[in-house]
Amino acid sequence: MEWGIKENRIAVIAFKEFNTIDDKPRSGRPREIRKNAAVKAVAQRIRRNPLRKQKIMAREMKIPPRTMSRIIKEDLGFGAYQRSTGQRLTDALCQIRATRALGKLLKKFRVERGHHPASQDSAPAHKAKTTQRWLEVNLPGFMAAQDWPSGSPDLNPLDYRLWSILEEKACSKPHRNIESLKADLVKSAALIPLEVVRAIIDEWPDRLKKCINANGGYFE
Repeated sequence: MEWGIKENRIAVIAFKEFNTIDDKPRSGRPREIRKNAAVKAVAQRIRRNPLRKQKIMAREMKIPPRTMSRIIKEDLGFGAYQRSTGQRLTDALCQIRATRALGKLLKKFRVERGHHPASQDSAPAHKAKTTQRWLEVNLPGFMAAQDWPSGSPDLNPLDYRLWSILEEKACSKPHRNIESLKADLVKSAALIPLEVVRAIIDEWPDRLKKCINANGGYFE
C-alpha cells in the first residue's frame, strides 16, 4: 500500500523523535477478569481439587470458558489432562478371558488366517434366548454368548479396528440429521476394501494368543 502525504508526514515526525517508524509497543486493552486475584482464586481451587473440571469451575466462578483456559494454561502454566476410558479388568475377569480364549475360542473354533466365527458382545439383547436360538438356526458355528469373554473389545475385530475406520470415513464431515449419518455409514462401510477387512480378521488368532500369554490381562 502506498502512503499519502499525511502518512509520510507522520512517518517523518516519528523517525525524528524515535529514530524509527515502527509502532511503539502498546499495553493493549486492560485486563478485566484475568487479574491477579482471579488467577490466585483459580489456583486455590485447583489445589483443593485437582480433578475439578475446567468447564464446571468456569461456570461456578462466573469466568468465561476461554478466559478460564488462558488462566490455567498461560498464567498458571498448567495443562489439562484427558481422562482415558476403558474396560477395567479384575482378577476374576482376567481369569475368564484367559480360560475362554484358550479353552473355548482357540480349541472350539477353527482359528486360522482369514476365518472368524460370527461373534457378539455380552449385551442383554445379544444374550437373549430368542437371539441365541435365531443364531443357532441361521449361523451354524457361531460364537455363543457363554463362549465369549465379556469386557473384551480388544478381541473383537469390530471394536479393535473396524469401528475406528468407519468412524473416520463417515464422521469426517458434520451431519445435519440422523438420516444423513445413517446413509453415510452405509456408504462408508461399503467402501472399506475387502483386503483391509481380511487383514483385520487375520489379527484375531494372534490377539487370542497374546491374551492367553498375558493371563487374560491387558496386552496392548
